[in-house]
Amino acid sequence: MLLMVAIMLVLLARPLSAIDCPEQQRALQRLTPTLDQAVNPHPDEMDITLPMPCGARMVLRHVCVAARGFFGDLRLDLGCSDCGREGLGFMEGRRKASVSGPFIIEDLPEQWQLRIYKAALNGDGTCPDPNETEQTGFYYFIGKYEISNLQWNVVMDATCPDTNAGLTAEDPRPKTDISWFDAVTFTRRYTEWLLENAPEVLPHFADGRFGYIRLPTEAEWEYAARGGHMVTGQQLNHEDFFLWETVPSRILLSLRILWRLNNRKNWHG
Repeated sequence: MLLMVAIMLVLLARPLSAIDCPEQQRALQRLTPTLDQAVNPHPDEMDITLPMPCGARMVLRHVCVAARGFFGDLRLDLGCSDCGREGLGFMEGRRKASVSGPFIIEDLPEQWQLRIYKAALNGDGTCPDPNETEQTGFYYFIGKYEISNLQWNVVMDATCPDTNAGLTAEDPRPKTDISWFDAVTFTRRYTEWLLENAPEVLPHFADGRFGYIRLPTEAEWEYAARGGHMVTGQQLNHEDFFLWETVPSRILLSLRILWRLNNRKNWHG
């Protein structure tokens, strides 16, 4: 409310000609995003994308768990001791949890592997270099953004946007008023579409089994939201998160979005 008032005061202090309404075409351009703007408004060179029906895409980010083997789960502390602080009701009681990744780099599509190798060259936090022998990076992948109305509709309703009319301002906005069961159905249908139309873009194991889309566990989400492999162990186990200045701004943006995705208000009407 204060921000809105401040903006109004600044506008009223300017000459009348400076506050005339924008031309109709300019206003429409801001309200009708392109497909690229709708699916990935903040692109980054480390983004990993999956195709979706109607030319849409799902943007993912890699999360790494360093371990000595497939049973080397990472133990971490989640939640908080006192969650009675205003505005932090999404945090739960302090508890121990474990997290791991199902994929090693050999399980990933070639383009995904290139992203991981590039991240290692630039310094990928605590994630082991892919060529390291003492420890191995185990990976899972999590959505960079909330599931949008556009993504929901192309999967659940099998309806493509009208190419003549273009996208609307509602298309890139998060899908809300759905249940946990609705969300699970979305992941199942999207996985089925990928397996039928583009199985080669999915991680797959040596025995021919493919990876699939599902909701993250609480531990997987919170590990990523706390900074994952991009922060130190001390920072990872601190009771508060989103507070560390050492986390790159592009990671913080992604993690704030991930919190909104996991917020139960987005999954339950």
